[in-house]
Amino acid sequence: MDSLSIMYSRVRFKSILIFTLIAIIFFTWLNIQLPVVSSKGKILEKKPKSNEKKNLSQKSKEESRTDCGIDLPYLNAGKLRGLACEFKFPLEDSCKLTRSIFSGEVTQCDKSEKVSYCSLVAKDVKCDLVSCQGHVKSGYLNIATGHMIWREHQSPDRLSQAIRQLIDQGGHSNYVYIRCPAGTQLLILPDKPVKRDHVTNEQRTSVSINMLLLDSVSYFHFHRSLPKTVGKLKDLQHSADVKVLSYPLFQSIKSRTFENMQALFGGVVDTKQTFSTQGSPKSPLLLQETLQPLRDKGYENLFLEDLCWTWEWGISKDLLVHNKSLGRAEYWRNLWKAFHVGGITSYGISPAGCEVLLANGKPDPFHGVPAVCYNGRYHHSYIFEYLAQYQQQRVDAGIPYTSFYGSNTPHDEDGTRIKTLDVDLANHIEHVTKQTNTLTIIFSDHGNAYGTFPQSHQQGRDETYHPIFYMIVPKGAQLNLGEEVMRNLIANQGRLVTMLDIHYLLKYIATPAKAVREGLVSTLSPERTCQDLTLYQPNICICNLKDEIVLSDVELFLLAEFASAQISKSMMENSGGAQNMKCYLLLPVNYSHTSITTRKVSILLLYIVVRVANLP
Repeated sequence: MDSLSIMYSRVRFKSILIFTLIAIIFFTWLNIQLPVVSSKGKILEKKPKSNEKKNLSQKSKEESRTDCGIDLPYLNAGKLRGLACEFKFPLEDSCKLTRSIFSGEVTQCDKSEKVSYCSLVAKDVKCDLVSCQGHVKSGYLNIATGHMIWREHQSPDRLSQAIRQLIDQGGHSNYVYIRCPAGTQLLILPDKPVKRDHVTNEQRTSVSINMLLLDSVSYFHFHRSLPKTVGKLKDLQHSADVKVLSYPLFQSIKSRTFENMQALFGGVVDTKQTFSTQGSPKSPLLLQETLQPLRDKGYENLFLEDLCWTWEWGISKDLLVHNKSLGRAEYWRNLWKAFHVGGITSYGISPAGCEVLLANGKPDPFHGVPAVCYNGRYHHSYIFEYLAQYQQQRVDAGIPYTSFYGSNTPHDEDGTRIKTLDVDLANHIEHVTKQTNTLTIIFSDHGNAYGTFPQSHQQGRDETYHPIFYMIVPKGAQLNLGEEVMRNLIANQGRLVTMLDIHYLLKYIATPAKAVREGLVSTLSPERTCQDLTLYQPNICICNLKDEIVLSDVELFLLAEFASAQISKSMMENSGGAQNMKCYLLLPVNYSHTSITTRKVSILLLYIVVRVANLP
């Protein structure tokens, strides 16, 4: 199945339309239902007689949409009516499918594997090795070289002393492994205490930024999969101390993380800069556009991910550091050079992802891992533990921070692993609401782009481009952002927005006097539609458009045939020889779900799913 996005001028459209009208008249004159025959003589599935055809506008009215019983607490559909971009509910015939695909219990970690040798009690380390069953070693990552350093200890007191020294001296990655024959414990360590002496008044009043990016989560999938998290957000609806902002019209720029991240941090949407899935971006992620001004203002900037820094996915690839030929120490140094350029001051416990994924038998979490566990706990639970600790230390010291946690827990082919996030995410929301001067952004880059749902139903493909976006703004943050900005943030809940609009908010927080008032900090137009945005193609507009172009089934089928021919031509031109011509001749069998919108003034954009077959 191919998803085809075709752009063509009105001149070409008119010539096709003339041919289409002739075909319609011919079918009406014969007054019989003919099988559709391709230009190559292939008999395709039967199409309706011309007097039975339904235009696209009629189809959209007949399509039944519903909330599928999903709890959408902050969706005020009434306020979203009358906009150029109206909210689009799920297709009703997708409800049963989503219930069958995404039902089932949450996959639990095996708690029988859990071991515990050491703990932090009132900032002191207590160790008990009764259950160790042999010699004990501690291992930590040296942040100067990227190498793991392992040491053997002869007693619980020696082990406790070694861990205390790590905390006091720094030079570690905020975690330590404690390994015995019985199993390995991962213990999260606090940062070296932050001194208050160096905190300025500007730092104390600056709004901290807490970003949680849930990779591959659509608006509807967030609400259908995370009942405790949604319940926690609902509980805040009537809070006098916290304002929760919901942006249900959040359009994905592309169904891939890098381009959305580049818009978020770099403020760049360059549709000419494309690369393959296995390739690398042509230019690095421009973290410095956002994080450097924040660092210069006195912020500490934490970047967290749950991947392995030596593997081909994640921040090392996005910063063009990944290079298999490099030794570990040189690779690590290059990564930190890129972090320094980008404005990152801490990588936190991110490097622990290598050991965690190795224990799960995978280099990354994208396929075949129903739950990413380590020592009887979810991987993300360690990250949330560290994140809360990191944030609280800086809040107590009056130091503003930016924290970004990119969670790949939801990024799996089944779309069910996201459920394992629910308890920890709900608890994290409870934690950050108590930080009165911290703005929390919970969002995703896109919906699930692979797996059963997008492959089997149009609703799944629609959700690929409809991510989630919430903001939690406590009273202190509201005050420091200012009345005008808060007024615009509230009003823009009913507007079509993208990652680029969030970028301007981050820039405003970093340099309020210099920042251009665009995006969320400005008043976005209620007339804004997808044609006003710069999006990577193919893409599906999340708006329930009121002014779609009217085309009949026969017209659309002819365009499907035209599209198949164009793809066949392109495949043959790139095949390296005509001997494989037969393999590349694609014939349309049928088509499903289409959307047609005007693009600029003289261009139409047609999205159509065509089922094709090769010549026999």
